[in-house]
Amino acid sequence: MWRIFSFALSQIQPYVMALQLHIPNKQMVRFRYDDIMTDIVARESGKRTMLTAFFDRNKEEESARQYLNKDFPKHYTWNAIARRWNPRKQGSMIGRLVYANLAEEERYYLRLLLSHISGPTSFKDLFTVNSIVYPTFRKAALERGLIETDDNLSQCLVKASLFQFPKALRRLFATILIYCEPGDIRKLWDQHYDSLSEDYRRQCESVNRVRNMVLTDITSFLQSMGETLDDFDLPKINVDTTYNLEVFVRYKRNTP
Repeated sequence: MWRIFSFALSQIQPYVMALQLHIPNKQMVRFRYDDIMTDIVARESGKRTMLTAFFDRNKEEESARQYLNKDFPKHYTWNAIARRWNPRKQGSMIGRLVYANLAEEERYYLRLLLSHISGPTSFKDLFTVNSIVYPTFRKAALERGLIETDDNLSQCLVKASLFQFPKALRRLFATILIYCEPGDIRKLWDQHYDSLSEDYRRQCESVNRVRNMVLTDITSFLQSMGETLDDFDLPKINVDTTYNLEVFVRYKRNTP
C-alpha cells in the first residue's frame, strides 16, 4: 500500500551538503571538450569555488566569521549560478567537508584547519599563526597544536641510537616516515642526523658526500616499502657534487 500510494520510501532530514575542498589553485574546473584552453583558464566562474566564496563571504560580512566552514550551510545557501553564499531565509541543512586521506598531505591538513578555524578570509589566514605566515598547511596545523608533536618518535630514535648501528637507525627512520606519519619530518631529520650519519662521517670528510650516502640509504629503504624520497620533506640528493653514486653502490656491495 505504501508503494501504491507513492509514499516516500526514504528521506534525509536535514539535508546534507558536501563542501568542496581544494588547495590553492587546485580546484576542479568543468569545461566542454570543444572549449578553448585560454578561455577556460580566464573564466572567472571557474576560479570561484565553494571554498573561495566562503572566504569572500567572511570578508564582506563580519557576522559570518563566527561559523566554521562545515556550519556555513546552516546559515547560508549556496547559489551555484552566481557562485555565492547567501543568507538562509528558511529550511535547514548540514555541511560536511569531503573526506581527505592523510596520504594527500596538504589537502588533509587544509581540511583539519578548516574544521577548527572559524572566519578565515583567505588561504593566507589559514597559513598564518601568531602573525607568522608558514609555508605549508601542515606547519600551520602543527603550530596551532592540531597535530601531535613528534616527541615520542624522537625519543624512539634517541633510545635506538644507544645500541643500534647507524644503518639500522636509517632503516628505523625510513620505517617511521612511512608508518608513523611524523608531523615535522625535517625537524626529526635535523635532530638525529648525527646519529644517522655517524659511520659515514668516520669514513669521509666531505659534508655533501656524507649527506648523499645517508639519503641514498634511506631512499633504498623507502623504495623497498613502496615510497620515494620525493614523498617526504627531506633534503634532496645533490647530483652536482663530485661524489659518484655508482661508486658508492659498488663500495656498499663490497663492504660487509
